[in-house]
Amino acid sequence: MANISEELAQLAALRDQGVLSEAEFAAQKNALLQNSPATPIAPKKGNMLRNGGIGCAVILALLIVLAIIGSTMKPASPEKVTGYSAAPEAPVVSKFVTKAQFDQLRDGMSYAEAVKVLGGNEGEVMSTNKFGSTKTTMYVWKGTSFGGNMNAMFQNDRLMSKAQMGLE
Repeated sequence: MANISEELAQLAALRDQGVLSEAEFAAQKNALLQNSPATPIAPKKGNMLRNGGIGCAVILALLIVLAIIGSTMKPASPEKVTGYSAAPEAPVVSKFVTKAQFDQLRDGMSYAEAVKVLGGNEGEVMSTNKFGSTKTTMYVWKGTSFGGNMNAMFQNDRLMSKAQMGLE
């Protein structure tokens, strides 16, 4: 009789853990009380899926952490090979101009000198007009702030006037 009560306690524990449903618990209990061997019941698939889901979630979290770490790491610098020299890199030309650059422009400068002052930024041609021997070209450059810009008018390749709005 002690065996049956121990087995009933084990069945109740399995039911409380969710391994056995109420129907499975009742069938096992009736089989024990009638003293007939019951066919063993496999654990519910839901719990295995839940445990597998937890494992998948842990693996997914680890992959995300590794991806974040990998994206924040700087790549190792390549070793320098002696006897070879790297090709000189082209200077980086900013898409934008600043107020400090604008202030350095002086009347009478050539367009090439102005481009040099503006960090190599050639701007965009707004208009060009030729009347007799006088060629007039208006250029515009964008600033870093919203709507910030400057323009400059060159006559025969010499800065004649400049204006800016919102440059920083």
